[in-house]
Amino acid sequence: MSRPLTLRPTMTISQSSSSKKAAAASPYHVGVAAGLKAEVQCLDEMCLAFARFFGGKLSPAPLDHLQPARILDLGCGTGEWAIQAATQFPDAQVLAVDLLPLPDRRLPPNITFIQADIEAGVGGLPIGAFDIVYSRQVLVHLAHASTLMPSIASLVAPGGTLILGDIDFSSMAATGGPATRRFVRHFTKVWADRGADLSFGRKIEGCVRGTRRFKEDQVHVRKVQMPMSGRGGIDEATNELGIALRKGWLRAAYSLSKSLHDRGLTEDMARAQEEELNDENCQTVWDMYFVWARRPL
Repeated sequence: MSRPLTLRPTMTISQSSSSKKAAAASPYHVGVAAGLKAEVQCLDEMCLAFARFFGGKLSPAPLDHLQPARILDLGCGTGEWAIQAATQFPDAQVLAVDLLPLPDRRLPPNITFIQADIEAGVGGLPIGAFDIVYSRQVLVHLAHASTLMPSIASLVAPGGTLILGDIDFSSMAATGGPATRRFVRHFTKVWADRGADLSFGRKIEGCVRGTRRFKEDQVHVRKVQMPMSGRGGIDEATNELGIALRKGWLRAAYSLSKSLHDRGLTEDMARAQEEELNDENCQTVWDMYFVWARRPL
């Protein structure tokens, strides 16, 4: 039986004001903290679309043979993936971490939630303590994400698996129409001004290898090209994933146009992009990269 997971005080930020202030100031606040039902449902549907895409599994990484004692979900959002992990591995302790509080929902007894600002670092989490470390659609929004990679990789236990997945927004700008290109390029500049790289998805593999914690042949990458029209993908699961991502992005873009209107992201821009992405002739493709790596024993 594994020892209870104990966190050092520096990561117990859920009782402090720092993470709450960061959450209040977050420009990417899209309603989860407020428990907005439609937003929570949209994000849950996205998570379930990923699960269907991976054939009912948690990720593209082979995990079925594992018996993890501790699982970490960095940037857990609504908590849906953490719930899936806790259900699949009922004997594991699952730690879910996010800047914003979880919506009011029933959680399995083996989940613990901590409200924390990952962008400020993960130094309060125990090194080498987690058999699975997972993060999806998070690092692309963090300032200087590449500098966080060594500390994130250090959390993986010997024999454990790191799983990261993120978007490359430049694929939208390259394949989208004028309104989509305008919104994404402006969003890219705003995020770059705060140190975030919206093309980080295609750089994850290099960052993981750069930590030197994983053998070269134990680092794997899968590129997923999702048609936002829901047509033209390699299979129906890919098309469904593209639709789910489109819905999530349009909702997020509208929220961003409100919180970042003073930076030039306007509701008119968001509406024009929405009209374009919902058009039956939409050709926009969103590239996503999943990288997983197993740490040597």
